[in-house]
Amino acid sequence: MYLSKTGIQTFSQTKFPAAVEKISAAPAGKARQGAEHSDSDSPAGRIRLDGSITGVILAGGQSRRMGRNKALLDMGGIPLIEKTYRTMAKLFSEVILITNTPEEYAFLNCRCQPDIYPGVGSIAGLHAALSASHTERIFVVPCDMPLLSPELITLLCQTDPTYDAVVPFSRMGLEPLHALYHRRCLPQLERAIRTGDIKIQNVLQDIWTYFLPVCAYRHIPDAEHSFQNINRPEDYAALGIQQTEPSIVSSHEFGAQ
Repeated sequence: MYLSKTGIQTFSQTKFPAAVEKISAAPAGKARQGAEHSDSDSPAGRIRLDGSITGVILAGGQSRRMGRNKALLDMGGIPLIEKTYRTMAKLFSEVILITNTPEEYAFLNCRCQPDIYPGVGSIAGLHAALSASHTERIFVVPCDMPLLSPELITLLCQTDPTYDAVVPFSRMGLEPLHALYHRRCLPQLERAIRTGDIKIQNVLQDIWTYFLPVCAYRHIPDAEHSFQNINRPEDYAALGIQQTEPSIVSSHEFGAQ
């Protein structure tokens, strides 16, 4: 599906970009084996994308529903955000962490950038990432998606670079925080923040956006798990992770300097 300034095409009317068609026809990689599976076991997990895209992790949420910093939740001995970072670092030459509390993540070997417009939600993180990136395009994920699929990320990153954004649909709906964005989006993001219209979905209607339908990545094993995030204690418990003590891992335990 394409959504642009001029109108909408339905899935049935849309032809996938050539890169997506090519990737979709490729044999599926090895299936991931749940939360404790190593991302490096998959073909995409061993192949770094070219340096024209920067990986971005958003860690600016308040974690109100969790009641504690979910980025530091223990995922079998490492913090959740480190698990996310390891996946992203295998794919992208540079990974930027968008956070207003960089001291909490000093154990990660990546550049940290604060929001330029703090307090307005995830759109501010996206804006800050595009402003700080050394590349024209970024691939963005939140810190609370522990089951990222390198194959799905690779597919999204190999779509036509003429689009301002490439955003997948999942069975739950649109996933604008697991998506690819071009620096051309910055004026629209800036305007949305200044006018108070801070829903990213609304910005997507004002730019050239390619919406990737579920059928385009159905061949990737467990790709839908990539969108699973942890907002509440029950979401965390449902993962069935064998926790270490304490259940939140602090940066001091990882030799922060």
